[in-house]
This record gives sequence, C-alpha cells and structure tokens, in this order.
Amino acid sequence: MNKVHKAYQTLGLEPGTPIEAVKRRYKRLVLVWHPDRMQNNEGRYEAEEELKRINHAFDTLKKHFECPHRTGATCDCQPDPAGSYQHGSTASGAQSGRTGSDAHQRDYEEDARQRHEERRRKAEEEARQAAAEQAARQQQAAADASTRATEEAVKQEQALREEKLRWRLAMAAGAVLVFMLAFGFIGVAAKSLINNIQHQLDNHHPQSTHATDSLPSSTTGTASTPATDDPDHPFIPLQYRFRGGNPASWRKFMDDDTRKQQQREEEQHKQDIYFTLLAIDRNQRLIDYCTTTIVQLEAKLADPNVSECDKDKLRSYRNYQQTNLENAQRELAEAKFKLKQLV
Repeated sequence: MNKVHKAYQTLGLEPGTPIEAVKRRYKRLVLVWHPDRMQNNEGRYEAEEELKRINHAFDTLKKHFECPHRTGATCDCQPDPAGSYQHGSTASGAQSGRTGSDAHQRDYEEDARQRHEERRRKAEEEARQAAAEQAARQQQAAADASTRATEEAVKQEQALREEKLRWRLAMAAGAVLVFMLAFGFIGVAAKSLINNIQHQLDNHHPQSTHATDSLPSSTTGTASTPATDDPDHPFIPLQYRFRGGNPASWRKFMDDDTRKQQQREEEQHKQDIYFTLLAIDRNQRLIDYCTTTIVQLEAKLADPNVSECDKDKLRSYRNYQQTNLENAQRELAEAKFKLKQLV
C-alpha cells in the first residue's frame, strides 16, 4: 500500500476517487473534527490530532493530482492491479484486507461521530442548565431588589409620618408659647396703661397744702378734688392713700414700677431675638435637609432600574419635600425680616 492509498484510507475513500470527491470528503471531515466544536480540553486535543491526519492525507492527494497523476491503471492513485500478476488467493486476500480496512474506517468514523454527538448533547444540556440557573439568579436578584425597594419605601413613609408628627408637636408647642407670650405682653401692657392713667390723674390733681401726714379736713374752706371714685375715701388724693402716705413714697413706687417695666420689656426683647434666631436656624436646617433629599430623590427617579410603582411613591415624597422647602424658605425670610426689625 503506497502513501496515496493510505491517504485515501485516512479520508475513508476508495483508491481512484476523483479529486472533486476528495475535496467534498475533506470539507465534511474538517467540519466534523473542528476543535472549536468540542466542549472540553480532551475533546479538543483529540480533534486536533485527527484534523492533522486529515490535513496530511488531503495534502498528499492534492500534490499527487497536481503533478505525478497519470491517466490509466498505472497511476499510484488507482486500485492495485494485483490480480494480473499474483495468484487469485493473494488478490482475494488483498481485497478482503481492503474491505476490512474500509469497515474499520467506517466503524472509527461512526464511533467518532457518536462521541461528537454525545459531547454536543452534553454541552447543550450544560448550556441549558447554565441558562436556567442564570435566569433563576436574575429572578432572585429582581425579587430581592423589589423587596429592598418596598422596604425602603416603607421606611421613607414611616419617616415621613414621624416628621409630620414632630412638626405638628413643634407647631403646637410654638402656638402655646406664642399664646403665653402674647398673654403676658397684654397683661404687662394693660398694667402699664393703668399706671400711666393713674400717673396722669395724679399729675393733674391739686397737691395738698399740708406737709404733715395728717389728712385734710372736710370742714376746711377749700375742698380738694377727688382723685378716684373711691366711695370710702372720695377726697383723699392717691399719693396719700398709698402705703407711706406721702408724695415721695408714691414717686419712688412709680420709679420702681417704671424700671421693672423697662426690665420686662428688655427681657421680652431678648426673648424675641432668641426665638427669632432659633426659627432662622431651624428653617435653614430644614432647607438643607429638603434640598439634599430632593437631589437624592431625583437621582433615584432617573435610575432606569427603579419600577414605576416605586417612582410614583418617590415623586409623592419629592413633592412633599418641595412643599416643606418652600414653606421653610418663606418662614426663613419672615424670620430674617423680624430679626432685622428687632436689632
């Protein structure tokens, strides 16, 4: 058996097959034994070795048909004419040997094809399992993301309710404080008004001619004008009805009362400045918090991975924060204006 016949045997063809059939057979074998079709290293190594044998056999036949090929039975690519010069039994043995070799080649190819199909089925099964696992992981990740988004929305809603409650309590406490301050201011103003009226009445009342602590007699020729409508002492001036019974003690009392009134007004002024500064600080902090929260909510709304249901909740919370921001800005401006007037 020459090298041309061995090349035919490697490709699974009969000697003397034309070059066109050899090319078709070569293309089919290359497609079957290409290493890229194998799924593991062992299969790729086996395919590379088999592909080397196939390429070598095809190169041998291609070179033969390009140069030394001859037409007729004398060419090396033609079947061996052993029957013309050898005994019939020898020719029969050779023929049976070629038949056995062809059968072995076909068995080898069939076994290789079965192994390839088995590897292909195994690879497809592994790919399906990997795809199923990947899909399961993606579904689990989506479920976890949805759960986290729901929990975050619940936490934000709870924080929103707590913030509303805190603001309501703060507003109630502020209202109570304002009411108390207003009540005290009204009481102080009323007392000051009464004192001023009494002082004016005292200034317009004629002074007594007696320097002693004795009361003026009702039998004297001149009658004093009553200072008040006191039914028990209608003719006693106010400064004499005060404890001490003289104008000096009355003036001292009025001076002390005026000084206390001024102290109260100064304390009230300081309290007004203090509470105004507190309002400015509180509103400034609220503005910073609302601004930061709105920026974070806008970033979440721009995220394509957030569902529409979650985006609706985020928009509602963003609108609420926007309203708080506007109210805080308005109150901050009012507080600054009030502080400017107080200072």
